[in-house]
Amino acid sequence: MRFFQTFSQVALLASAVYASIVPVPEPKLDISASFTDDNPFGQVVNGQRTKLIVKILNQGTANLTLEDIAGSFHDADTGKTLRNITASKFNMPIIEGMNLTFPYFVTSELRPKDTKLHVWANIKDANENKFRMTAFDSVVAVVEPAKSIFDFQIKKGRTGAVPAAVAAEVPLPATPGGAARYEEEWIPSHHLQGAGKARKSKGDALSSGDESTGARKRKVSGKR
Repeated sequence: MRFFQTFSQVALLASAVYASIVPVPEPKLDISASFTDDNPFGQVVNGQRTKLIVKILNQGTANLTLEDIAGSFHDADTGKTLRNITASKFNMPIIEGMNLTFPYFVTSELRPKDTKLHVWANIKDANENKFRMTAFDSVVAVVEPAKSIFDFQIKKGRTGAVPAAVAAEVPLPATPGGAARYEEEWIPSHHLQGAGKARKSKGDALSSGDESTGARKRKVSGKR
């Protein structure tokens, strides 16, 4: 009896050791991630949220759960981790044959250059086994946001540049004799011609008067 008890204990221990040594096979998932259509070159803009679309297709027979999607930036040459990206939690069941799409946003405050982006999904099976499955692992371009014309105008205004003064119409002062001066550029030509004739006629009358006055003076002096 003791022999059978000992044998069963050894068998259980061996199965436990075997289970710990033999890895659990990964779920049969087709998983991938790509940038949206409005970002065909796959650029990550500093200070802005860049959207990726993560697609997961359960090709196996086991029901799974998507716990979350996470990511990180790495040096493109050395592989050194530069920054971890905040994970998005889902806890979404992925039933056999189900094809789902999930959004994932990445943000960056890195020096502009080519950087490796790694995005993965954390999957859990019915036995609480967890798997990290890669969705995206490629080099992307980290860039600064584009400058707009409004930024240029604001920057120019801060330099102290004085805007050009707008010319204003100033009325001309009156002449000492009391008649107001005017500019002839905006007056119709026929008015100016009429005014010129009037001044000329007045001038002729004054000349005739002057001649009459001079004649009377000569007569008076002759009588004397």
